[in-house]
This record gives sequence, C-alpha cells and structure tokens, in this order.
Amino acid sequence: MAFTAQQGAYNVEGSFNIWFQQNITGNLPSWIDGPYFSASGVNFNYPEKSLTFPSYSISYLGTQEVPGSPNVGLGGSAVRMNHLMLDVSCWASRTNTAGGTNDSVRRDVLELRDMAVSLIMSGKQAINILDYQAETITADSVVGLLRLRQMDEPVASPDPKPHVHRRRIVATYAFQELWRPN
Repeated sequence: MAFTAQQGAYNVEGSFNIWFQQNITGNLPSWIDGPYFSASGVNFNYPEKSLTFPSYSISYLGTQEVPGSPNVGLGGSAVRMNHLMLDVSCWASRTNTAGGTNDSVRRDVLELRDMAVSLIMSGKQAINILDYQAETITADSVVGLLRLRQMDEPVASPDPKPHVHRRRIVATYAFQELWRPN
C-alpha cells in the first residue's frame, strides 16, 4: 500500500501551487507575454531555480499546529488544525528581455501584486486539497479544504541587484489533518 497523508503538507502545498499557477495565468495583462509567462512565470523553487521576469515565486514558511488541536472533525475522526504560512513574491526587472530599459517596472510589479492579491482573496472561500500522494499526474480526489485566514504585505528587503523590484504577500491558510497519536 502506498504512503498517504491526505491532508498533509505535501498535498496542501501541491494543491496551492496548482491552484495558483492555473488561475494566475488565466487573465494576463497585455504587457506580459502569455505563452512565456504561463510556462515559467511561477517559480516554486526560488532561490534554487533562477527567476525570470516578470514572475512570481512561492516559498513555504512552515506549518504550525493550532493550539487546542486535536479535536473531532466530520465523521467523528480526530483531526488536528494547522496553519500554513507562505510567501508569494512578485518580481519585475528594469532590464527588459531585449536588453533595453523597462521604464514601467514599478507599474509592472504593482500590477503583478494586484493580480496576486485579487487571486488570493478570490480563494478565500476554500481551495480544494487534492491527493497528489496517491496520484501525482491527475490528482482529482478532494481530501480537504485550504482556507485563507490572514494576508499581509510586509516590506521586501532591497534586492542586491538594483534592477530587480519585488513585492511580497504573506498569507496564512488553515487546514485540517487527520491525527493519529503514536
């Protein structure tokens, strides 16, 4: 039997990644090259993988159990409530792909930020947690819900490369995990 932790961090992060990538590329402004952006516009491995511009990067800041867990969920199962924190960074460059200068870099990074905030707020009701551990290619079985709890916009520290501009969004999501004591 394959390992499964249906509401575990792997499925939660994978579900958010797929939801974000599919939805952020659905309504791009005219200044973004659509085919290029949809292929590489969301970076899930920054800083291990180099950024392209304009783009987003998603970094997970950890999962924390909510005090007072475990409790009884639907169907009488013992569940533990968790909070997942993640960072969505919006990136734009003053240097354009042809090697010239992008004089609209501030507009670009703010528009990326507006798109991300709008998307994150649209998912406020719930994002389906899919079972990627059971089936990585076509996961379609909903095993839980990821719900937005809080969103902040901390100041991004200046990038060491002066041509790079960044805006950050830090979101906290809640999800339940089946709890099995040792």
